[in-house]
Amino acid sequence: MNSSFFELSKRIVNEFIQTITFIDDEANFNREIGEHKLDAKSITSDLASKGKICAIYKVDKEQDLSNVVSLSIKSDVSILDWKIEFPSAIDGYIEEEDTDNERGAFTLKIIQNVIARELNKPKLFIIYTGEIDLRGITDTLYGALVAKIPGLKKENFKLSNKNYIISVVGKESLRTTGKYLGNDIIDRIIGYDRLFEFISNEFTHLTCGLVSNMAIKSLSVIRENTFDILHRFESDLDPAFLTHKILLPIPDDAYEQMIDIIGSDIKTLISSHIEEIIDDDYIDSYIDSYISGNKKQKITNGNGNDDVIILSKEILKDLHKKGIDNYLIKDEYKLIRKSHKTLTSCFTLNEDSAKNSDIRFAKLTTLKTLRYDESSPVLTLGTILLSQSNKYLLCIQPKCDSTRIQDQREFLFLNLKATSSSDRFNIVIDSNIYLQINYKIYNCQYVLFGAQQKGVIRSEKVNEKFVFKSNSGAVFNWIGELKNDFAQSISNDFAATLSRVGTNHSEWLRRSAEKK
Repeated sequence: MNSSFFELSKRIVNEFIQTITFIDDEANFNREIGEHKLDAKSITSDLASKGKICAIYKVDKEQDLSNVVSLSIKSDVSILDWKIEFPSAIDGYIEEEDTDNERGAFTLKIIQNVIARELNKPKLFIIYTGEIDLRGITDTLYGALVAKIPGLKKENFKLSNKNYIISVVGKESLRTTGKYLGNDIIDRIIGYDRLFEFISNEFTHLTCGLVSNMAIKSLSVIRENTFDILHRFESDLDPAFLTHKILLPIPDDAYEQMIDIIGSDIKTLISSHIEEIIDDDYIDSYIDSYISGNKKQKITNGNGNDDVIILSKEILKDLHKKGIDNYLIKDEYKLIRKSHKTLTSCFTLNEDSAKNSDIRFAKLTTLKTLRYDESSPVLTLGTILLSQSNKYLLCIQPKCDSTRIQDQREFLFLNLKATSSSDRFNIVIDSNIYLQINYKIYNCQYVLFGAQQKGVIRSEKVNEKFVFKSNSGAVFNWIGELKNDFAQSISNDFAATLSRVGTNHSEWLRRSAEKK
């Protein structure tokens, strides 16, 4: 793909990629010549000229595996030799192990260990080898990994799914072997001066997308401004922070406030840079690259009747600029508000993909991400639980009342009704769990919990699930936690239902004020 959107994505990727690790048993800085030699001097010089950090690890024993795996995990890109061999002592002599069965074994261990530790996290591996049989290496990789990586596809000299790319290419030294090379192999020989361009293309294939580009750009901005951020949070602020903590009614709130302050600074920093890539031309180029053909969409005409209209690329481009509520189609046809149920399918290959995209984006905007650490969740505003009677509950206890618990405390919950995608819902947990909030005060319930350390109600892990146990012995499974702003908005809506005012106005007057 060589579209304008791909090229824009590649520029974003080029800013992001900083660290590239080479794992090779024949890396050298003396520019030695050989089929499997890696010219570390040429590689580091070329990558340095592009502002990239290059680490070259020359492995000489199998015990290096742990170090190599850790290094690969921390690197943006991992480039691995295929034939990595270790000296072995036989009758007092040092010989190289060299059997076809063992070639690639160490490299496979690296890939398998990295994937096991970084499951479903985007990762680019490049096999950079002096072996001629690139297709055979690709087949070997596929046979060893297909059962471990869901949805893994093999295409020419590349393995991929939505999270990984493993690409097999030849070292420049292959051109000087004197052996016959087919055109397909010649095309896969990458010289040191072309290596970063290849890396950039492959990484872009892995991450190219509207949302992913914004995430990559944001991370690049944070990386580039790391020391500016550190400068704003110097140790000179420590005395003021301690005074602030001491003066707070709940001293531990100081930590949460600092997280919010740091997060706010990072958000401001990102916002000032992300606009560089978000404009109408950016979206238009995405539509040109990824949307094929015309799309059908429901509309309503001036008489209020439903109809179907064809949405071309040009209409879609116009639509994303004006928004659905302001977009009129010919003859005063207007897209109906219910079109949100099917509109996403205009940008996907099928309805299942559209539904999956809608669900994932809804979760991204409302649910806190999976926990990055091993600490167990605490009970607080926005926590979603499942009771033993399969009833979903949403905690609306204010955060300030969820901490500093001396002994025990009752927590307030709204009931959540399990519904379906075709019905009304407020929260999506996954493709099978849609929840509708019940704001009725008479349907709320209190549950009494006993506090643990640090005065909070903390869950415990039972059979790989986090559970809360009430004082009465009831067990509640932890389902997730809403993002702070979403949880607070629900709490505000609930409070509004408590402040409704009944009036004795004339019913004729009340109805006269309503929209007709």
